[in-house]
Amino acid sequence: MKHKLLVLVLLTTLGCFGGLLSRHYLITHSQYDDFARKNGDEMAYHSLAINMMLGHGFTEGLVDQKVDYRFLDISETGEPSSSDYPPNHNFLRTPGYPQFLATIYMTNGIHPLLAKEIQCAIFCFATFLLPLAGWVLLGTNGLWAGAISIPFVFRMHHLFNLNELYTETLQLFSLLLIAVVWALVQRYKYQGFLMSLLGFACFYSLMVKGASLFLPPLFLAYFLFKYLSGILSRSRIVAFVIFLALPLACWSAYASLKCGRPILLSTQPESVLLGGNNELSLHSGTFEYHHHYYENPRFISAGMFEKLSTFYQENLDQIPRMISNKIRIILYDIPYPGFLLCYFVFLIALQYCLWLENRRDSSPWVIIVYAILCCFVLCHAGVAHKLHTWICAAALIATLALSHSRKISLWVDIRNYSGLYLSVIYFLSISLISIILYGYRRFSAPYHYFTILTSFFLPVVIARYWISSCRSSLFFKKIKTGPPTPA
Repeated sequence: MKHKLLVLVLLTTLGCFGGLLSRHYLITHSQYDDFARKNGDEMAYHSLAINMMLGHGFTEGLVDQKVDYRFLDISETGEPSSSDYPPNHNFLRTPGYPQFLATIYMTNGIHPLLAKEIQCAIFCFATFLLPLAGWVLLGTNGLWAGAISIPFVFRMHHLFNLNELYTETLQLFSLLLIAVVWALVQRYKYQGFLMSLLGFACFYSLMVKGASLFLPPLFLAYFLFKYLSGILSRSRIVAFVIFLALPLACWSAYASLKCGRPILLSTQPESVLLGGNNELSLHSGTFEYHHHYYENPRFISAGMFEKLSTFYQENLDQIPRMISNKIRIILYDIPYPGFLLCYFVFLIALQYCLWLENRRDSSPWVIIVYAILCCFVLCHAGVAHKLHTWICAAALIATLALSHSRKISLWVDIRNYSGLYLSVIYFLSISLISIILYGYRRFSAPYHYFTILTSFFLPVVIARYWISSCRSSLFFKKIKTGPPTPA
């Protein structure tokens, strides 16, 4: 217990120290100003926060003409913009991030610069606390994986738009909050209070960003599997659902009454579904509001689902390419693109190989499967053409070789770490959002924090195994040889 407490204090101290240094570096080497820009999302979040602070409710636009909203003109003249931004209640955004900004503005006045500096601090502290996060979720191997991941996560700071008012940093915070509660849930065997807290943490993540839409269903699927396995009781699952559904129902009721139509999170589903599934996304996988496909007169009276079903039916042969393009966009910044997908393919094939080995000591299928997997990782590394890809490919091939000789079992290493299941849930969540809606690097950046951490877990396991094996071999060799026999 004392040892764990010492590790906790040490990792927290080093993480905070590194976070302070990196925050100072980013602020001194980046352009941070005390204005918000008129560029869509930032303009909406900033005006929502000010109007909430002034008591005008969840309203976008310049409601109070006497207040300086501190907008910077898009023409970059350096003067606050005086253009008209009429108030509206469109509920295109969720309230989590505007409330975060409103809290800052209430305590220190309307100063976007302070909000940007706090965002930078959240990102820097989260980055340098990666060893602590890895240790809590994945044990000692996770600690080393987190330490290796720090430079790779830090170089992604441009994706978080730290000098602008965007939700990505707060979304990373919400995912870290879920991770902390998840670790407690696993540590204390699914206690009812912690399950309730996890449900509320998922609700908070939904309020920060709608990109977390698939997190609650994936958590629920995991808990149902545990229930069917006899590990989890029904009352614990109900606690999770209640503390997720009740506050979500309150927000949904408020938004629906204000907007005059049913709303779950926001009014964006139709625009993002159609914007992410049209003739442009077929070729690039990106999002585009202005699309000509749905402007056809035959869609004038058609509903959203009718439009989507028609689009998929008419372009069925091009759908696989569109999906691959969307996935490619969100995997672009991972050190080893597609690493986790390969990871699970290897896991399934690996268990099949071990099953064959248990049935027959020598099977040509075992060699064939290993050869195919080795060729696959080498080709994948060659296409990505990055140093990290070759390192991870070598680690995977070493894993296959060691498993074939029955010296290490990948499955044993995986099933004992609940943090890997959380990383899987996060990865599946952002993948589903990207496939169903559209691939966007800004959306996936907070999730890559955990993807990168997990991607280095396997190489660390292999490296530590080899080191311990070499030490054991040298030790036993000395014992076997013994002192030289006198002549």
